[in-house]
Amino acid sequence: MGKKHTNREIQELSASYALGVLDLKDTNNFERALKGKDKYALSELQSFRDVVNQLGFGVNPLVPPSKLKKRLFQNVKVAKKSILKKKEKKGFLYVHSNEGNWEEVVKGVRVKNLFVDDSRNYSTVIVQMSPGAKFPSHRHRETEECYIISGDLYMGGKVFHTGDYIRAETDSIHEGIYSKNGCTLLVMSSLQNEMLG
Repeated sequence: MGKKHTNREIQELSASYALGVLDLKDTNNFERALKGKDKYALSELQSFRDVVNQLGFGVNPLVPPSKLKKRLFQNVKVAKKSILKKKEKKGFLYVHSNEGNWEEVVKGVRVKNLFVDDSRNYSTVIVQMSPGAKFPSHRHRETEECYIISGDLYMGGKVFHTGDYIRAETDSIHEGIYSKNGCTLLVMSSLQNEMLG
């Protein structure tokens, strides 16, 4: 961790890390301690992660107004007119970085569709989150895969950075999704995901 921390400092860092509220410098220092197999830090982090994972169960779920929910579903679901004209040749699809349309699905979150498999209701998209942007909790109708192209992504009390990969199985729930500094993601997921709030 750079310098030797007291147990109290490790407790505070573990709690903040589990909640995803450490700044970049402290995050890097704490992750170095974890990679160094600091047993006390690992133990403290696991106990705080257990608490963070239970936080969502301690509040009553908030049901969004039907109009908002409907609009969000319409924005997330790919409209036929916004699907890219496929540039296919002998089984290939090419999408250059300057092609396609960006749509804001919630404040600070933009999506560009790369491909939609209509038969499966499944899509491949690029997602850009502005600094401080949040995305609603949702349940996965099918397996979802996410690759962090750049930036930071906080989800379920964990922090992910450039090059990290996340796989969410069918019926799993993503909660507490936000980016402190902004991020770009490659996401492959069902168009039928259930927004929870």
